[in-house]
Amino acid sequence: MIRLIAVDMDGTFLTSEKTFDISFYDLYQEMKKRDIYFCVASGNQYECLMERFEPIKDEIIYICENATKVMYKNEEIYLDILKNEDYIQALNACRDHLDWMVVVCGRHGAYIHRDYQAQEETIHKHYRNYCYVDNYEDIDDDILKLSVFDLKAEAKKTAAIIQSQLPAGLKCLAATESWSDIAYETINKGVGMKMIQEKFHLKREECVAFGDEMNDIELLESVSESYAMKNANPRVKEIAKYTLDFTNDENGVLRKIKELLSVK
Repeated sequence: MIRLIAVDMDGTFLTSEKTFDISFYDLYQEMKKRDIYFCVASGNQYECLMERFEPIKDEIIYICENATKVMYKNEEIYLDILKNEDYIQALNACRDHLDWMVVVCGRHGAYIHRDYQAQEETIHKHYRNYCYVDNYEDIDDDILKLSVFDLKAEAKKTAAIIQSQLPAGLKCLAATESWSDIAYETINKGVGMKMIQEKFHLKREECVAFGDEMNDIELLESVSESYAMKNANPRVKEIAKYTLDFTNDENGVLRKIKELLSVK
C-alpha cells in the first residue's frame, strides 16, 4: 500500500518551463482521500516551493534546501546547520570567482552579496525570502548550506573545483547545469526522507519517489518503489528500480501517479 509519494522538482515534476499540469490537483485530492502524503524534495527554498503549491501549500511535506531543512505545516521536522568554521571554509572555497554567485541559505532566509543584484531575475526563480548583504561573514542566522550559481552554466566543473578546496566532511554537488550546493557530506534527500518516515511511521515499502539527477540518488534509495525519469542522468537510471517511458516535459510523473492510483 502506498502511503507517500515524493517528487524532485527540476527535471522531474516540473517541465523545462518550470510549470506543471494543473491536473495534478485532481490527483492530489485522490491521494488525500486515500491518506497518501505528497512530498516535494528539492534544492529550492521552502517559501519558493510553498508558492508553487499555493492551494495545498499547508498540506504537503517539504524536503527543501536539498534536505538541510524538512518542513511540514510550518514545523521544522529537521535542520542541518553548518558550524561557523565550516561555513567560513566553504566561503573561502568560492572566493575570487566573479562568475560564481554565492547564495548563503539560512534558517530564516537567503543572503546574496550586493554585487549580484543584476541577477535578480535568476534569484527570484529560486528564492522568495532573501536579502542583499555587504559581507557574508556578517550574516546573523543559522547557515544550512551554500548554493553557487555558475553564470557560465558549468556547474559540474564548478563543483569539482570547489570540492578540491573543501575540508573533510563538506561536499559540493552539482544539482543542475548552473547550480551547485555545499553542505555536509552526510546530508542528502535520503536523510530527509528517513526523517519523514520516522515522524509519520512510514515503512520504506510504503513510499514512492521520482528523480532525475545525482542529488536524487539517496532519495530513490530510501524508498522501495523508485522511478528515474526518461531524461534522467544515466547513473540515476542505474540506481532507480524503474525508468519511466516519459520525460518531465511529457508529464512522466503524473502519468505514473495516475497508473499507481488506477485513475483515468
